[in-house]
Order: sequence, then structure tokens, then C-alpha cells
Amino acid sequence: MLPARPLCLGTLCFVLLLSLMGDPGLRAQDVPREYQVKAAVVFRFAHYVEWPEVATDKRTTLEYCVWPPNPFGESLRQLVAGEMLGGRRLVVRDLTPTTSLATCDVLFLHGGAIRPVLARVRSQPVLTVSDTPGFLDQGGIIQLVRTDNRLGFNISLPAAERAGLRLSSHLLRLAGTLRGGH
Repeated sequence: MLPARPLCLGTLCFVLLLSLMGDPGLRAQDVPREYQVKAAVVFRFAHYVEWPEVATDKRTTLEYCVWPPNPFGESLRQLVAGEMLGGRRLVVRDLTPTTSLATCDVLFLHGGAIRPVLARVRSQPVLTVSDTPGFLDQGGIIQLVRTDNRLGFNISLPAAERAGLRLSSHLLRLAGTLRGGH
């Protein structure tokens, strides 16, 4: 498991971050703010995942890959700038439909045809995340969801296990819905 780090997930800081989604001033035209919050949550997920050693061996970077369209703008890139996790430098890579997914550790998909992209990483050690409805039904691992103007997430344990990823119990406890849990 990666070393514990005093980060927002599971703490008061995370609750405050999620409560931003409930701000009465948040409206449809505030989409950039919504995706700044989502970028922060996606950034934190990697801190609570254990990748198989074969996936991290001799790698100096941990890659957050964003499938087009990129709803985060520069938010995610700014969050990871200069950060390290488990001895690996965090980087963000904007993908194109022809880009290789071989070095992706975290893959965020937003809208569009998700199933073919998930098929490309099926059974590979990639944490897949999306805010698209039905993402878990298509084989994704973590789906961001908005309920009553609050941001939460649901997790598919079978999808995580298929990818060879171990998710922290702290992350699992925060999930709104945990598929395949005991």
C-alpha cells in the first residue's frame, strides 16, 4: 500500500470539498467550478489505491489520463503539478482516440462512447473514473454522482478486482454505493 498521507479524502477537508457542491450559488453556468471540485476528488482517488507491483515497477510517473473531451481544463494539471505519490511524479496526459492507454494509471472519461475505451483497458491495472450515468454498468470502477447538489461516488469492487487494484477501506467506506461488497 502506498504510504498514508494527510490528505482530504475521508477527513474534514474532504467533507468541505464535497460541500462546495451544495453551495446555493452553484448553477449550470458554474460548470468550471463543478469540474474544479471533481478534479480535486479524482486527484485524491489515486492516494487510496494500491496498484500491482508489475504496474508500477520501474515507472517514474503516475499518469492521470483524460479522455476527450477534457472537462477539467487545467484544474487537474494544476493540482498534480510538483506532486509525488509512492516515489512517482504525478502527471496529467490529455488523450486522443488514437493515443495508447498503456501508461495510464487513472483514466477519466466524460461522456461519449465509454464502452469501447473501457474495453481497451479491461483487466489492466487502470483506475477508471467517470461522471457519466451508467458508468459502473459499463464496467467502470468509480462513478462520480451528484445527489441533492452534493458530489459523491459509487464503486464497483468486481471491476477494481478485475483490474488488479486494491482500494483502501477508507475509500470504500465513503462510497455511496458499493457494488460487490460484503
